[in-house]
Amino acid sequence: MTFADRKRRADTAKILEDMDKLEAAFLSDAQKLNKKRQEQLLKRVSRLLTPLQEAHAKNDSKGVESLLAELRMPSSKEWKKTLKRLIKSSAESGVLRAHVELLKLRELYAFSDDINVVSEAGDYKVVFPPEAMKFIDNYAYEIGVITEATVIERIKEHLRVGLKEGLTTKELTDHIQKVTATWLSRNHAETIARVETSKMYNAGRLARWLDPDTNGFVEALQYDSIVDRRTTPMCKSLDGMVVAVSNKSMIDQFTPPNHYNCRATWLPITKFEEWEDNFKPTEKPDKDFDSKHNHARKLLEGKKSPLVQENK
Repeated sequence: MTFADRKRRADTAKILEDMDKLEAAFLSDAQKLNKKRQEQLLKRVSRLLTPLQEAHAKNDSKGVESLLAELRMPSSKEWKKTLKRLIKSSAESGVLRAHVELLKLRELYAFSDDINVVSEAGDYKVVFPPEAMKFIDNYAYEIGVITEATVIERIKEHLRVGLKEGLTTKELTDHIQKVTATWLSRNHAETIARVETSKMYNAGRLARWLDPDTNGFVEALQYDSIVDRRTTPMCKSLDGMVVAVSNKSMIDQFTPPNHYNCRATWLPITKFEEWEDNFKPTEKPDKDFDSKHNHARKLLEGKKSPLVQENK
């Protein structure tokens, strides 16, 4: 089976459609929440401006830093819940898309009776084990902390600079309003959505193929960069390369996304196909994407019952 055959079999258009829907749902929730958070955050900053200016006028740097340390992001719990919905739904959607691919493969290799998947009839649900749900909770919390800390640190930096430059209260307020508008903007929310959707959607697909219930049916993975005019040179160089599923470190390092706006994915290669491990990358993932992770295996941690079950 050729690379082109595998691309058609996987239906990359459906994969992109899945991710677009996940991102759109998150953006709708995030924009509503961020509008409220920006208003709340500006009120909190406003209350600090006079004390900050007074401390700065006295050359009380410790006092300034003490006041800045009081600054917290509002509606933090709501933000983390929104992130958890994105992460969980992305992983679930990836699992289900991979499950549909397995059903097609089972039909293709009808003579194989060792693929444990549920009937193609009906709809399905993903049942993550408690350990996997704990991972999802912790991961969402971690992303929430990181994204909120980024916004708060940017505001603090701009307040410090503004105080040194002697900006008036109105000038400081206008300046911070622009800063919060940038970091709580749709563009910033889109970046979060695209990175986390791609990361967890691909983790979900990979988890389904590595699921012990498939009895080693998927032996290798082929990198599909979903090439278009926006594809980066790195992803183009990986396009079509094959890696054995036993090569965990390579899969952990290069499972998409490998850069911002990355839409690449893996395609499964079964034990009934001829393949050769030729995964020899000449470039590394971008700086913010170069840490190894094993999210797919985390989604399978503690698994004792089928990952995909029929809704009854």
